[in-house]
Amino acid sequence: MATWSCAECGHPNGFENRACALCGAVGLEDGPAETAVVATSPEPRAPRRSTRPVLLAAAAVLLLAGGAGYWWTRGEQTPAGSAPPPVTGTAPAIVDEDYEPPLPTAPEPYQVGLVLVTDQSGDYRVGGVAALFNGHFGSINDRNYPAAASWFDPSGVVDPTDPAAVARFAQDMSTTSDSDVVLRSVTSGPDVDTLLARVTFRSMQQAGYGPAERSTETCTDWDVTYVLRTAADGSYRIVRGTEVTSLPC
Repeated sequence: MATWSCAECGHPNGFENRACALCGAVGLEDGPAETAVVATSPEPRAPRRSTRPVLLAAAAVLLLAGGAGYWWTRGEQTPAGSAPPPVTGTAPAIVDEDYEPPLPTAPEPYQVGLVLVTDQSGDYRVGGVAALFNGHFGSINDRNYPAAASWFDPSGVVDPTDPAAVARFAQDMSTTSDSDVVLRSVTSGPDVDTLLARVTFRSMQQAGYGPAERSTETCTDWDVTYVLRTAADGSYRIVRGTEVTSLPC
């Protein structure tokens, strides 16, 4: 059957219709049917492409982007008024390459009677040795020569059990007074029961009682390292002086 196509919408219509049956547009003028344009097989019009799927896809992309942005920033941002997440694990150690540990503090000098102790060894024997020299020099200054002699070991230069030895010692010390006594060091001696003590002091004496090489000297500065021995009661006794030096003052 012969048909005509609507110029507006492309709908095929029979020649008995002057207007399009789909859209109502007038397609044929009054006149013989033979003059009408016949389209036995009209080409269908290409359907309009819907934009809805594109819009839906774009919306989905925006939602995903927004969600990804939320999770991306979630670990970096804390909502106002909420506490930050707790920190777990062990913090890495911080090493200061310029750090220098403090040096050990040396013992401060201290006084034991008339003896100033400057020994910095921390040796447990220092206190007992200082007590020895405080007793010895203190007794000389007090003119108590038997007491001063009692600080000698019987095997040494003065035997405190020998009255003649004590008398000679008393005569030699009869004009002497000692001051500025400093115990400078205490170390172990050559034998198991001995130790060495370095002592400096100043002696004042009458002329004729000074050092043998300067017998008229009345003021002498001494630097003496004494050999000491441990007594039965644990105290210390003078055996002899060694490495003796002296200068006039």
